[in-house]
Amino acid sequence: MPNYQKKKVHRKALEGKTPVKESVPKEKKEKRAPKLKLNPPLKGTSEKVKKIELKHNTKVLAIIISVVVLTVLILGILSPVSLNESFTNALNVIGSGSYPIEVSDSQIIDGYSYGAYYYVLTDSSIRAYSNSGKEIYSAGHGFSNPCMCVSDSRALVFDQGGKSLIVTNLSKITNSFTSDSAIITAAIARNGTYAVATKTNGYTSKAIVYNKNNKKIYEWNCAKDYINNLAISPNGKKIAITTVNASGGQFVSKLYVFECDKVNSVFSRDLNEAVPLLLCSNKKGFSLVTDSGYSFFDWSKYGEANVSNDYSLGYFRQSSGNILLVFNRVSNLTDNLLVVLNSKGKKVSEFNFNGAISDIQIKGNHIYCISETSAYLFDRAGKLLKTGKCPFGCIKLSPLGSKTVALITDNGIEKFEIDDEVAK
Repeated sequence: MPNYQKKKVHRKALEGKTPVKESVPKEKKEKRAPKLKLNPPLKGTSEKVKKIELKHNTKVLAIIISVVVLTVLILGILSPVSLNESFTNALNVIGSGSYPIEVSDSQIIDGYSYGAYYYVLTDSSIRAYSNSGKEIYSAGHGFSNPCMCVSDSRALVFDQGGKSLIVTNLSKITNSFTSDSAIITAAIARNGTYAVATKTNGYTSKAIVYNKNNKKIYEWNCAKDYINNLAISPNGKKIAITTVNASGGQFVSKLYVFECDKVNSVFSRDLNEAVPLLLCSNKKGFSLVTDSGYSFFDWSKYGEANVSNDYSLGYFRQSSGNILLVFNRVSNLTDNLLVVLNSKGKKVSEFNFNGAISDIQIKGNHIYCISETSAYLFDRAGKLLKTGKCPFGCIKLSPLGSKTVALITDNGIEKFEIDDEVAK
């Protein structure tokens, strides 16, 4: 029988002996990642990185400064007078107002719309309002016979037959002038240059040109003829002048163009017996309105475009990119022919309108017309878009939106919407 008794182990025999470790198969041994030997940092590496980053940042900064400077230069060139004045004018237009507007002066004489605001000339002041109805600025003039002409950023008011004029922007009077003799007419350019024609001792009349800083830059004395109209190129370097006189029982009129650094005219034209009524400048050239028709001359080569009609010219209106002529019969002011031209004086369209016109304006692709108590909205091709009844007594209108106008009356200014659709 097998013996299952527990065997005795002599523990003393095992004392002092080192225990044997069990062998582990190679495939079960843990694989340790090899140690990476790092190269010591190169001497001067951090300095090189800093230099590269500094060079890169300098280039980026130079590009940013160049872009900013170029932008400021472009805006300065595009700005009518200066970037600062354009910014101030734009800032002053911001804000809300309301209609109707009560004008405290006793008589409203004229009005002129320009983009987001419009001017109102009264017997004692010139005022500017935003299209929202906010009064932007007002300045008293104290002239007995005030007349107004407007440029892209400034307005000029002169005392016809008097001896003074002022120029304002939307925040202050920028220029003033006082003559020794009576003022005949005046004009202002896009860049703030202005010209004034006066009577004078020793000559029949003279024209003086001042820059935006009120420094005299040109003077032309007319020995025999009377200056009756002026227009200045947008950059203020050229001036167009019309003169009138009588010789041998006949009416004589002439057109001149002068460069402000030359004595003699660079262009002239005999107008024969036509009576020059108006000169008006834009970016492309200038318009000449006479009692016998209309002519447009460009400022460089003096190319001419003409529009003639058997009727008399009742209204001349100019806005950005558009010119509107209204011909009518002196004996019948309800018979009107409307002619639309582009900024170069080329005909775009013409159409008839029956009704006595109180005022008419063109802005963008729309023509706004007030006839007694009716308002009309046309496109440039002469298509009637909207019509409606408006308050009586409108003497001037200013377009505010695509179908909204400000009606300037003897008592104040009202907002009116031409909202009645025309039956097709």
